Amino acid sequence: MRRALLILMCIFPACAWANYVEVKRSANIYASPDRNATILESVHPEKLSQQIYLLTVSDKLQNGYHKIRLLNGSGTGWVYKSRVRLFSGDPPGVERSVFFGGLPNDSKVSDQISHIKNAAYAVGYSETKANPLWSAYQIGTDQGHDCPRLSRFLTDDRTLIRTTHDSYNSSGYDRGHMAPSDNIGSRHGCDSQNETYFMSNITPQLPSLNQKSWLGLEMLEASYAEQVGNIWVTAGPIFDPVWLNRLCSGVELPVAFYKIIVKETDGKPNVLAVIFTQQTKPGTELSKLVTTVDEIERRTEIDFLSELPDDIENQVESSRTSDDSWELSTKLNSNFAGAPRPTCVDKPIRRE
Repeated sequence: MRRALLILMCIFPACAWANYVEVKRSANIYASPDRNATILESVHPEKLSQQIYLLTVSDKLQNGYHKIRLLNGSGTGWVYKSRVRLFSGDPPGVERSVFFGGLPNDSKVSDQISHIKNAAYAVGYSETKANPLWSAYQIGTDQGHDCPRLSRFLTDDRTLIRTTHDSYNSSGYDRGHMAPSDNIGSRHGCDSQNETYFMSNITPQLPSLNQKSWLGLEMLEASYAEQVGNIWVTAGPIFDPVWLNRLCSGVELPVAFYKIIVKETDGKPNVLAVIFTQQTKPGTELSKLVTTVDEIERRTEIDFLSELPDDIENQVESSRTSDDSWELSTKLNSNFAGAPRPTCVDKPIRRE
């Protein structure tokens, strides 16, 4: 009998840019990578005359086991490598959501916005502000790609206003990545890293922020991904609601920046939301920056995680995490040798 039925479950729309396995013959799914562990589920494709696919949670084997998502969507488990075949990309006939809980919904923002999809991240770019309002990406474990940094940033011809590398020259502000160069490159490859240099992913950040505490959190993100296999991140700027501030080139100048980082714990979303100001000092403890998704939504008018079930969305967005697994006592810094520079900004204008 022809086997044509696809079985694939995902508890949330969160399964982006991952691999999958096809179960070749009857297999047990264990609670840990050990044959003596508790059996969570048993699958029998030959009895059901079905093709059974399981999404992987990590690209790395542990004791010969793949970490996968359970069929019923209640969490994760482990299946031995000889029972399955590993494939890259999406299972046949399945187009998965590109981000955990859905991409940010910026329909209430009054700006003219271009939505741009790159290989490893997506952007909502404000043509009005010449800034990304959000960049959303997923990173897993380090795949060992060692990519050189580009010497110049790239004009994104998919945008209307064509902000250039030179738009930040002599401004006193760094070209701040929202989707980070190194974390994207090491996970998704050098072509993907190069795409993080599009100016549609760049926003003005003071050197002391970009090269110290902001970079410090990017380094911590990489550590989170190594620990749990996959994390999902949304990052973007926050603007003064009363005063319009611009670089001399006309690029709008944010007063703060947010990050929303999501991982799964026991099959449920675990969220860290933070806000940095332009003046956040190197060595600031992460716990001092923690906020709620609700607060970020209030300040940006963007709706995050909107595809989660309402009860779960309301719970995670209103909560200020105190979970020790986020390493909240970490002092965010880097060894990057940054230095302040004279700034060139226009006189603030009161918004109408």
